[in-house]
Amino acid sequence: MEEELFPKKKCNDYFLTRLVKAMTLSAGLSLIFFMTSCRSADTETITGNAEVKINFKGSNYEGIAELGMQASTGGNLQYKSSNQHQEIKMDNDFIVVADLIPQNPTLELQATASNVNNLTAATEPGLLPNDICYKLLVYDNNGNYVAERDYIRGKESNTAITPALMLDGGQTYTFVAYCINTTTIASLPSVVNKNTLAGATLSDMAGTTDLMYFKSSPVTLQGGTNNYLDIVLKHMFSQITTTLDVSQTGYKIHTIDANIAPHYNKASIKLADGVITRNDLGSTPIQFTLPAGDVIDLYPNSVSNVSIIDNDINNTTVFNIASIRLGVGNKVTGGASIVNKNIKIENLKVTPGVKYNLNINIVPVDTYLTYMGVPAARINGQIWMRYNMGVTNMDLVANNPDQDPQIAALYGSYYFWGLKDPYSATNNTQKSGPVGAWNSGTNYAPVKNQTYDPCPSGFRVPTTNEWLKLIEYTTSENIGKWDATPVDFGGSFGAGKVLRSKKNTSVKITFPIAGTFHAAAHVDYRGYVGNYWTSTESSNVQLIRFSVENPVPATSAVVTSISTTDKSFNQYSLRCIADVPN
Repeated sequence: MEEELFPKKKCNDYFLTRLVKAMTLSAGLSLIFFMTSCRSADTETITGNAEVKINFKGSNYEGIAELGMQASTGGNLQYKSSNQHQEIKMDNDFIVVADLIPQNPTLELQATASNVNNLTAATEPGLLPNDICYKLLVYDNNGNYVAERDYIRGKESNTAITPALMLDGGQTYTFVAYCINTTTIASLPSVVNKNTLAGATLSDMAGTTDLMYFKSSPVTLQGGTNNYLDIVLKHMFSQITTTLDVSQTGYKIHTIDANIAPHYNKASIKLADGVITRNDLGSTPIQFTLPAGDVIDLYPNSVSNVSIIDNDINNTTVFNIASIRLGVGNKVTGGASIVNKNIKIENLKVTPGVKYNLNINIVPVDTYLTYMGVPAARINGQIWMRYNMGVTNMDLVANNPDQDPQIAALYGSYYFWGLKDPYSATNNTQKSGPVGAWNSGTNYAPVKNQTYDPCPSGFRVPTTNEWLKLIEYTTSENIGKWDATPVDFGGSFGAGKVLRSKKNTSVKITFPIAGTFHAAAHVDYRGYVGNYWTSTESSNVQLIRFSVENPVPATSAVVTSISTTDKSFNQYSLRCIADVPN
């Protein structure tokens, strides 16, 4: 059989193979042409004039969240509070309580991979007021100076103030900005050696300057379009808001001389990397605004100051009160004062670029005292009588208010709410006082009503808020015999609730568990529950109810509202608090 010169299958395979190769070559040439065309079009888009517009985001402080994290034994990170707390004895009567609290850092933005003509800042900024001035410098890809502009916050697009920033498309630039929180362009410091980014420096900046800095990553601009530059200025020094409060002492701040150290009075910053060189180590005064004159009663009991601190991260900070004078009355005609010197709050950790609150409170030492001729205890600045109202023998030896068990001579009188006089054979009609009878102010700013308040001069019926503050700063324990179930027409003598100072455990206040004096002229629940009136009125009047439970719950479980009917029906115990502590 004669063999075919071009068999059909082989022929088909041959031409098919050649066709595929031809089509592939054609497609490849088309793709090369298409890519070349695209590149040509892209090149035309990138080159040409490129205008840079500012999208000013604001400013932020350094976050210190990492300072509050520590590794657990399992390798996981756990939160540890970065608040710093100190208590310093000022003298025998007062202590200084200081808390250095870092402010929450601003939240981070998601990392972006946007177009080359849009540089996004790394962190979410806070607000910066309008009219704050800042300077922007531009450097090319070799680090050589190209241009600079002065901007006013909120007026960046006003070319009458700042000419448009025109650069070359297709070129790569680095942008650097700085600000000192000024509203005057002329106040912006000049850059030394600005011709190169490597040498550009802000020199001899005052350490109290609110210096802010920004540097972009290299940015390649596109021509023929607007290129938006997001700017977030970073605070380079620390800001500390110091608040001094002496309100718990009952005194006013007459004079104070304070400073923070160490503090560098001069600093220089390299624009290439933001590295700061510090010198002229010293301190910076903390100046509080106080009135003038001899009437100290017109002076404040709380003052604040905002300061910029330039401190190296390796140094610990000290708040020094060189001298402080607290007083009341009139310096010329008479009054009282306290003078103290050289109070040091030491070992404060201040991180550069972090914003802090430094809260300093001068509070009385928890102690026993005689106030307005009455035995009293001072706990967390509050002064409480050590005896119930109606106790006739307030001799601390003959009738010890803390004796265990409690005795009938410590129970005192029973009172209807809002009335001055206690129950007696001639004062036994069901009744109560009018609205505001024991407090013409509020739960948080009480005002004694002299007409109805049964407490002696200098004291008044406490509010619910004051009771809860006492409970917050004490521990609780029981003494004497407590009844397991309530007993009508009587109950056991001897039970007492002891509230002991957390700061000075030798100081305590004991409350007899005297029960309820019923309108039918008998006592119920003695030894089971102790009810003490407050001056607070909400929808109903309120009382504090002590039961066997420990610790005393500082919740609605211990604060009980009494209806209009009940406050005229039952009589309860009464303990007084000092009206104005000193």
